[in-house]
Amino acid sequence: MKEGNERELFETWKTTMEMSRFTLGYEDVTSLDQLGGREALREALPDEYRANFDMVQPDLMDLVLKPKARRVALAFAEGLLEYTDFVNRKLDEGKKVVYYYFPMSVEIFLALDMLPICYELPGGINAALYVHGCEDAIDRIEAEGYPDHLCASQKSGSGLGV
Repeated sequence: MKEGNERELFETWKTTMEMSRFTLGYEDVTSLDQLGGREALREALPDEYRANFDMVQPDLMDLVLKPKARRVALAFAEGLLEYTDFVNRKLDEGKKVVYYYFPMSVEIFLALDMLPICYELPGGINAALYVHGCEDAIDRIEAEGYPDHLCASQKSGSGLGV
């Protein structure tokens, strides 16, 4: 497992969530068609968001603009932004990273002044947000010898280098 890839992963998520917040700021827009389509939205974005925009699931961009999904999408974006800020702050402080599986409680790790990251989280978030989600990560880790019958959540986390 490589050290240090956490920051790159969390910075990608942060950029995606900032871009989502920017896009959701067009309060009267409920469809990409109102903006002239996906490419028109891409051109309206600040330069630092464009590469990230190309990674995002195309249908997801249109879905989050719908009134029914907007509030939830914005809450998700705000929550993930808070989490990425927390992780980056702890990394800046030099905290040791500890990975845990989702049924575990993180309080013990926090009490030990560690930075807990759920091992299944990277694959789940990437699969939900990005066109190439975690397939490349799974292929990469299987090429290193992980069996294909193991859970994709763990393989994607390993393959993403966390």
